[in-house]
Amino acid sequence: MDISAFCDKNYIFYQQDVSLKKLSSFKIGGIAPYIISPNSATQVSEIINYVNEKNIKYKVEHPPA
Repeated sequence: MDISAFCDKNYIFYQQDVSLKKLSSFKIGGIAPYIISPNSATQVSEIINYVNEKNIKYKVEHPPA
């Protein structure tokens, strides 16, 4: 199962192939294969467990206030 299928199955919002230029104050960056936006602590735990199990590199970012 890939990340998109996992997120779909667990009702976790995600976006694919997102330009980081839109999210950077300097308007630079590449393409993020996935941006995943869990909406609960349970979903955070589920997605982190999944990516760790599959040895997928990830970075956790807190949204701006």
